[in-house]
Amino acid sequence: MQSGTTRKLAPLGAPAVAAPARAAPARAVPPTMRRWPLVAALGVAAALPVRHAYALPASALDSPGSLAPGGLPSSLAPPTTSEVPAPGAAGTEAAPGAGTEAAPGATTETGPGGQLVVPRGVRPTSILPAPGAGWRVQPSIGVQEYFTDNAFQTPTNKSSDFITGITPGLTLSDDGPRVQASVNYQPTALIYARNSSQTRFDQNFSGQATVTLVPDEVFLDARGYVTQGASNGGFAPGNQVLLSRNQSTTVTTFTVSPYAVHRFGDIGTAEIGATLGTTSTSGGQTTGFDAFGTPVSGNPNGDSQSVEELAQFTTGAILPRIQNRTQFDATQQTGNVGTQQSTRFYATNRVEYALNHHFALIGEIGYENLRFSGFPPTRISDAIWRAGGRWDPDPDSSITITYGHRDGFNSLFVNAYYALTARTTLFASYTSGLQTDQDLIQNNLSLAALDENGQIVNSQNTGPLFISNNLTGFSDNLFRSETLNASVTTSFDRDSVSFGVFRQQQTPIAVASAGQAAQKQVGTSGDITWTHAISDVTNASLRGDYGTTNASGSFLTGASLATTNQEFIDLTATLTRQFTPSLSGLAEYMYTHRSSDQPGLGFVQNLFLVGVQKTF
Repeated sequence: MQSGTTRKLAPLGAPAVAAPARAAPARAVPPTMRRWPLVAALGVAAALPVRHAYALPASALDSPGSLAPGGLPSSLAPPTTSEVPAPGAAGTEAAPGAGTEAAPGATTETGPGGQLVVPRGVRPTSILPAPGAGWRVQPSIGVQEYFTDNAFQTPTNKSSDFITGITPGLTLSDDGPRVQASVNYQPTALIYARNSSQTRFDQNFSGQATVTLVPDEVFLDARGYVTQGASNGGFAPGNQVLLSRNQSTTVTTFTVSPYAVHRFGDIGTAEIGATLGTTSTSGGQTTGFDAFGTPVSGNPNGDSQSVEELAQFTTGAILPRIQNRTQFDATQQTGNVGTQQSTRFYATNRVEYALNHHFALIGEIGYENLRFSGFPPTRISDAIWRAGGRWDPDPDSSITITYGHRDGFNSLFVNAYYALTARTTLFASYTSGLQTDQDLIQNNLSLAALDENGQIVNSQNTGPLFISNNLTGFSDNLFRSETLNASVTTSFDRDSVSFGVFRQQQTPIAVASAGQAAQKQVGTSGDITWTHAISDVTNASLRGDYGTTNASGSFLTGASLATTNQEFIDLTATLTRQFTPSLSGLAEYMYTHRSSDQPGLGFVQNLFLVGVQKTF
């Protein structure tokens, strides 16, 4: 079984105050935020604590972590009792974490009759509060005062301004036996003293609810998230910058998932369900080039709706070393631009075989039929295959690597967390897929959770995760995306230091309409962060980001489109203090320098912020 301390994860969007650094934790994997995890027939998870004293359900199940690269859901996840329904979850190939069934790294675990337990990994456990006290309501109010020397983020004619931010907040939670819910809504009114045209109301919402309709059989899961992203990109992917109005895009995504589960003893589990989703990007202005190479501006608006149907059967304890999953997955998507009109169908059979407690072989075969509108129309009718394995040297480490063919191209998949020392942990992931920006946002949301410091992390390995990418911006193209995300974190008693690298490449496959041009986008960034706990109630941090973006080539046009190169440097210093249990304060300074070989895209900005937040 998993041993050691656990990383605490909070509901996505819940208010958090930075906590003192801790020794390197074992990874307690929280749920993903969109689709359903695969259920094995063996095991019951240990109850683990999360922030705000919310306890994870004792019925959390294990999972072989079967999501293949490209954004397919892994499966449905039923609870083992009527009290704790399991939310939908998806993600990547889940590595073993805290849990129930022994992962390959747990060298002494055996199954019924002394057989070796199949290496299954661990199903991400619920971020919702455990059954208990019923509805809880916590209102809050925050006030911030900003000063910026470049309110419009322009290279010349800079305009300074004082900006007042008012952030009312409302957190709701219910932990009853039939309904579990956690909702956090914190919109912000930004009032500009001199440049009233920039005054606006930014939305910030996250929520999750799971309802048991029929105990142990039928469930309903709902999730949502709203945030602000950089329309044109060119910013550090994980920094929360104060964007000018024409640079800010509102990102909205919601899903509702009814599903049913039936267990056939040790033989296996049958699951069936559907996910209804909507995702949009709206507002802001993008700068680009038309088919003749002339600079143009437009809206990065995209509004898509999807319906996904999923059915599968997963073998149980009857096969002690082997787990077989047969899955059928179909998705129909519509939207307001051509590339968002699509249908996808996947039929796959996946096998995991335990060589021993530390190594498992992974193999998958199947068929895909994909149809995307846009220009040119994209049609893929092809075989699917994937092969690789997972290595779990100890309970704090797991590395999954597979290579195969999906979405019409060959790709590598990596998901890893590795304890280099007792205090230092490496996180890494590499994924690829055929998708639009709306697809990418919703897939990233499906992996998101918050750690104890309020940072968004990948729920499969607790490494950094960026739901809405501020590095490469937004478009309405269909593209092949390739994303590398890696970091190393060292934790001491009162300090922590982390280094991160993020790279995303987007290669156009289709555009929304004939005559529209597109370019290959590549963004690379690196960051270093130092956090120090000055006292039990005061924390300080320093962060530096450096990155580059490149747009090159000309897709579907004979004209030569100008290559655009950008470079940015961000430096941030932050001080937080908890004055009382219900009153906290913040002071921050951020320096941003962005340069570009295209006129109008570079700028320098100094930003100062002080603020307080009161909860009731």
